[in-house]
Amino acid sequence: MVVGIRYKMKVNFEINGNAILLQKELNKDETYKVRDSKGIFSLHIFKKPQMTTGVTSYCDDSSHVLFIDYDNVCRWIVEKELESIAQLYDTPIYLFKTKEEKIDKEVVGNYHAICLRKFHAFEINRLLREQTSCDVNFVSMPRRSVFRSWVLRISNKRGSNKPKFVKLMGYGLTTCNTKISEAHLKFLNTIYKLPTVEYTNKDGLSKVYFNKYETRDV
Repeated sequence: MVVGIRYKMKVNFEINGNAILLQKELNKDETYKVRDSKGIFSLHIFKKPQMTTGVTSYCDDSSHVLFIDYDNVCRWIVEKELESIAQLYDTPIYLFKTKEEKIDKEVVGNYHAICLRKFHAFEINRLLREQTSCDVNFVSMPRRSVFRSWVLRISNKRGSNKPKFVKLMGYGLTTCNTKISEAHLKFLNTIYKLPTVEYTNKDGLSKVYFNKYETRDV
């Protein structure tokens, strides 16, 4: 009998000739998946996913607003990137955090950014790849989503409250003349107390789309 402990998980397994007997008592919040692919057999034990709600980047005219998702990044890097994008496109960007801590005197965390300026999908894909150090899986999210959109969480989940507004990026940009999504602006103002920005070119649309999806604990 061999006892293995990894990632705080206790597993008992026994090797008897060509047979391997494995025993693991699942916790209430755990589940498993068995895979047999190309001769490689594997057993995965993981925490059950939970359902959460996100807002999509999609606008009713098939354009998108800019969403950015950062995981485990120094905050000063996030702020420098967002300030650069804000100045380049002459539009403010809202910064949110979902998790933050100090590591070796550096503030590190998970962050969301929302820019209400309207883009074509291919423009956002290129911008995320070339101008940000965002989560690599976030870049290709529309390919995996039935909504074909980028999605940011807006609800609580186990281990993390809903994203908290941090600050407005775009130094000196108190007026924005580029076309923005009025629907997304109104939605954000219903759940956050945002700084006042004079948007002079709202698109006049009113529909915001939401997505319920599976997520795991942070």
